[in-house]
Amino acid sequence: MKMIKDLGTRGKNKMRYGLFLCDCGAEFETRVSRVKNGTTKSCGCYQKKTASDARKKSTTHGDTGTKLHNRWMGMIARCYQKSSSSYKNYGEKGVTVCDEWKNSYLAFKKWSLSNGFEEHLDIDKDILCNALNISPKIYSPETCMFIERGLNRRVVKGREPTLRQNDGYIEYSEQNSMNKYRGVVSFLGKRYYSKFVKTSELASADLKIIIKGVQDSNK
Repeated sequence: MKMIKDLGTRGKNKMRYGLFLCDCGAEFETRVSRVKNGTTKSCGCYQKKTASDARKKSTTHGDTGTKLHNRWMGMIARCYQKSSSSYKNYGEKGVTVCDEWKNSYLAFKKWSLSNGFEEHLDIDKDILCNALNISPKIYSPETCMFIERGLNRRVVKGREPTLRQNDGYIEYSEQNSMNKYRGVVSFLGKRYYSKFVKTSELASADLKIIIKGVQDSNK
């Protein structure tokens, strides 16, 4: 920044002003003394950049307010915030969130987008924790899946779908609000889904094809 014109003195105190050329290329007027003592370092662009950088550091993902971020916030709240109305059914009972997800929304987001997240689905940890005999229950890549809200409510109330566990995978079927079924298989922390069909038997038949493909690809 440099002064390109002396504008003389102004006001009762006879303060000297100058026309300055900022490093960004803009011209502006200010008191010469402010530039000399370091109070003024730019036309204002420096302060704007500093504020912008601060906002970028404080907003690491830009997802605040989205359905997925709300899922993550709710999961953390009911496990660790005693002020949460759901804490008594989660944190008070020893339910936790794995460190990977607890410390990083982005880690949770990456897993979610690779494992069937849709805005109308709930995240569930009960089905797999019960199938794997994990207690206290934990939200983690190995124990969670996204399921229909109606199914999640039945699980919470203790009415779980039939589960089968074979050769490292867990198979079950779920029903949506239109009374259609799809098969789901969990294998190595990932979920695989068949299409929705009219009966659970048809869903299981479709799922067998998926299971074979999953097993073959992991040999």
